[in-house]
Amino acid sequence: MKYIFLLFTTVLILTGCSRYTLLNSETYNNADMSDYEKYRIVSRSKGKLPPGMQPVTYSNIVASIRDQMLKRGYHEAPDATLLINIGVTVHHTITPESAADSMRPGHKNQSGPYYNGYYPFFVMPRDFYWNDSETYTRIVKGLYEEGVLTIDMIDTRLMKPLYSSSVATIINPVNGAYRDLPAISQAVSVMFSQYPVPLLEGYRQNKN
Repeated sequence: MKYIFLLFTTVLILTGCSRYTLLNSETYNNADMSDYEKYRIVSRSKGKLPPGMQPVTYSNIVASIRDQMLKRGYHEAPDATLLINIGVTVHHTITPESAADSMRPGHKNQSGPYYNGYYPFFVMPRDFYWNDSETYTRIVKGLYEEGVLTIDMIDTRLMKPLYSSSVATIINPVNGAYRDLPAISQAVSVMFSQYPVPLLEGYRQNKN
C-alpha cells in the first residue's frame, strides 16, 4: 500500500512538472542579452490587452516576468532600452480586416497570420519592431494553441527584436479562464528556462 502511494505521488509530481511546455526560445540579430542591465515591461498604454484578458491577469504576468528578470540581475527602469512586449494566442472572433480598426489602434494590418481562427495578440503591435514578415511567420509558426504566452524583448533604440520565448498555456482548457498568479508564475518560469542569461547563483537551487 505504501509503495502504491509513493508511486501515485511520483506520477503527480511528474505530471505537475510537465504542466507547461516551452515552445520557443530564440535570440535574434546576434544579441547578447547580458549587455543589458535595465529593462521595462510594455505598458497597457502602448496598445490593448489581448481579448478576454483582465487587468489582474496582465498584472500577474508582469509580476512573474519581473521576478525572473530580478533573479537574473536585471533592474527595472522607465528609461531602459530593453523593452519586454507581451502577447497571448487567442481565438479570433471578428474578421481579420476589422481587427486592426476595432482592437489595434494604429495598426495597418492584422496581427500576423491566422490559423484555424487563432492568432497571437500583443499589447504593443509587433509591426512597430518586426519588419521581416518571413522571419515573423517562422517565429509564430506552431504557436496557435489558445493561451500560449509569448514575450518579445526589443532594443527600443534600434527597434529590433532581440529575443522571443513562448510557453503553453496560461488559459485553462476546461473553463477557458486565465490561470491564477501561482500558475502563471510557473508558466513564466518555464518560459525563461532557456533564457541566455542564467539565474544568479543565489537563485539556482530552487530553479524557478
